[in-house]
Amino acid sequence: MTPAGFRLDITREMFRVRRQRRDDVPASLATPVAALAFSVFNLATLAPLVDLAAPTALDVALWGLALFAVAALVAACLLIVRVEWRFIYFDPPDLEATVEAERQLAARIGDPEERLERLRDYMAGAYGIGYRRYFAENEQRERTYGLRLIILALAVLMFAFALVPLAGRAG
Repeated sequence: MTPAGFRLDITREMFRVRRQRRDDVPASLATPVAALAFSVFNLATLAPLVDLAAPTALDVALWGLALFAVAALVAACLLIVRVEWRFIYFDPPDLEATVEAERQLAARIGDPEERLERLRDYMAGAYGIGYRRYFAENEQRERTYGLRLIILALAVLMFAFALVPLAGRAG
């Protein structure tokens, strides 16, 4: 095996391992999305317990807590969407760019073996770029931060529900 072929095999395999992690992203988002749905249900349950006709300090506090929870949930949603977006919509090497590189190599280099070696170098570079991008994205913590924001929103909603009996309302 030539060095270019070896380099291509190694970078392609590293890229495939990272891409497999990318393919696992939708499954890893199931827990945050379920917690998000639960939080929305809790907000819908809390809303009727607040008296808007004659608001008390407790009602204002409950609304404040609910708004804080909503802000945390919106931020969590944005982080989770970013995770999905960055992983799913990137998949090198680009076929059109590869075909164009092959055309350019054919125009400049007459020897088929040398052309093949150069194309292998190009492919190894493309896989290397993809690997580095996936590696960097795997190291990002948006999913973790999003999950923490959802947990924070749930804790705030729990606290809000704990305040409801102080107003003498059924909860």
